[in-house]
Amino acid sequence: MQVTTFLFLFALLLIVVWFVARPFGRGHKSHFLVDDHQFSSLLAERERVLQTLEELDFDYAMGKIPADEYAPQRSALLKQGASLLRQLDSISSLAEQKINNDVGQPALMNQPAAITDDEIETLIAARRVARKARSGGFCSACGKPILASDRFCPHCGKIIR
Repeated sequence: MQVTTFLFLFALLLIVVWFVARPFGRGHKSHFLVDDHQFSSLLAERERVLQTLEELDFDYAMGKIPADEYAPQRSALLKQGASLLRQLDSISSLAEQKINNDVGQPALMNQPAAITDDEIETLIAARRVARKARSGGFCSACGKPILASDRFCPHCGKIIR
């Protein structure tokens, strides 16, 4: 065996050993795994509560559950769901604070700028005017509305001339 082949295989072996051993050297970050596990279990519980609530509503609509049993069961599920949502919010806010502390950014940078309802309404009205002004008619193939700047129909893909 040539020396270059031996060196290449040795370098490849070092890279593989480093790649395999890398997760074992990260023992100090295990608290994130606990948070992730707790977060995913809360998400699964939330989905279970939503599914149960949906089934309860369906059964009540079908007449399988009387009204005197439906209301307490629904309120209990809603309370449980609200509790789960509060727990999820607290975990995600704690994770966001940890990330901000690790990165070194203040938490205020993530908050959106305060915008009033009047400004939002003005932006919506301007968007509607701009959208109507650019209307280019309708597609000859499918009849869906198109814009003047469209080269193809956004619904069926036909070339617009």
